[in-house]
Amino acid sequence: MPWRPFAFRESRSVTWSLTASGRLRGTYIDGGTRASVEFDVDGDGRVLGGFSPGRPRTVGKTVVETPWAGRFSDYVDFDQARVPSRAEVAWMLPDGAFTYWRARVTHFKVLP
Repeated sequence: MPWRPFAFRESRSVTWSLTASGRLRGTYIDGGTRASVEFDVDGDGRVLGGFSPGRPRTVGKTVVETPWAGRFSDYVDFDQARVPSRAEVAWMLPDGAFTYWRARVTHFKVLP
């Protein structure tokens, strides 16, 4: 979602609500599939982070619901869209966070 800011209003499969802690919760529902992520959004509408208490993670041949978190920063204007140029996501494991993806965006283009 941080790289598709227009999707916050345009996605028909996602409903939005505010949590008691002030996070923006996006819930995706499509048939039997349901997933929610809570976003930390600043006063300028930038997504600073996201959290899900249970996201599917493969452990061996088993799928385990595992807490997940992402951080997004260093917003830059690319092609008429302000998006994060740095991001990382991690599984929140019992012995600490395991960052499995980290990126730096150097180019970004909005497709029609």
